[in-house]
Amino acid sequence: MAGYSYNPGVLQSDAGNTLTIAIGASSELFNTGSIIADGGTVKITVSPSAIAGGIAPARGLAEIEGGGTLETAAAYSSGVTGTTRYLTSLIRQRQYAEN
Repeated sequence: MAGYSYNPGVLQSDAGNTLTIAIGASSELFNTGSIIADGGTVKITVSPSAIAGGIAPARGLAEIEGGGTLETAAAYSSGVTGTTRYLTSLIRQRQYAEN
């Protein structure tokens, strides 16, 4: 079923756990909260036919803590800008700030 998911809070994977967020066709994730890999693994998979790359350009955060892993497998059409790339830039900023 097409639609969206809204995260105003925290989605977190602690050590030894895996959280998979699968964004399907004609869908997207509005993340105004936090997605945290705190020693665990967060996997974000996106259908190539998701809305605008699958992750809406909302002001949410993705954080990697305690040796966690955050993986994205986003697919974009050639005309998509400003969506999942936005999440990726936030992840990189957080990693550089910690080093």
